[in-house]
Amino acid sequence: MYLLYADEFGHDGIWQPSDPRHRHHPLFGLAGIALPANKAREFDRRYLRLKDLYYAHEIQRAQVTEGLRHERFEPKQLSNRRDTRFALDVLALIERLGGVVFAYGVVKPVGKPQSLRDDGLYGSTMQGLMRAFEKYLRQHSGKCGLIILDRRDEGRDIKLLVRRHVN
Repeated sequence: MYLLYADEFGHDGIWQPSDPRHRHHPLFGLAGIALPANKAREFDRRYLRLKDLYYAHEIQRAQVTEGLRHERFEPKQLSNRRDTRFALDVLALIERLGGVVFAYGVVKPVGKPQSLRDDGLYGSTMQGLMRAFEKYLRQHSGKCGLIILDRRDEGRDIKLLVRRHVN
């Protein structure tokens, strides 16, 4: 069995580069890592050690100022060499444990409203990620899998799961 941990990336709102209110990011998608289930705990422990190693100062500051536990600290962007080294070490760890990285995203058209409020963008993106994961599982000895996501809003998620999306 494989476990796929996925989260959103990019921005879900309208993209209008000429408007300062909507000059966010043109991308939206879901990305994550799939690991053999029997390697999940090992990944978790090693990932926490890497995070503590690379971000000790930031984690300590977040613990003092926000009461944030080190497990909850999230490095959000790759803005310097340290962040890039951290990302490369995490990718190497995933590979050593027999995992794989998944991503499915879209470039939003300029000026068209794309919002998670109606779940169309999120739903079609989730379906793309699910299809890619299913294909991967079939190609690897018919293994089964489980997708784990951040919680958004339970009512919206239930509606999304029962709704049929057409590509």
